[in-house]
Amino acid sequence: MITNAQRIKEYAAENGLKIYEVGNILGVGHSSLYSTYMHSTDETKLKYVLDAIDSYVKGDAE
Repeated sequence: MITNAQRIKEYAAENGLKIYEVGNILGVGHSSLYSTYMHSTDETKLKYVLDAIDSYVKGDAE
């Protein structure tokens, strides 16, 4: 089973972020980040994370 983990890690690294920073952006803890987003195969969850990273990098995040 291929999960979103690698894609999220690569996208975060491309934007100069560490995984713990992605969790902070989403407002979730480390275990929730992995169980909800990283180990998921749901494209909707992947898009949510990538959009959150984009917003943060652009300065649009709240």
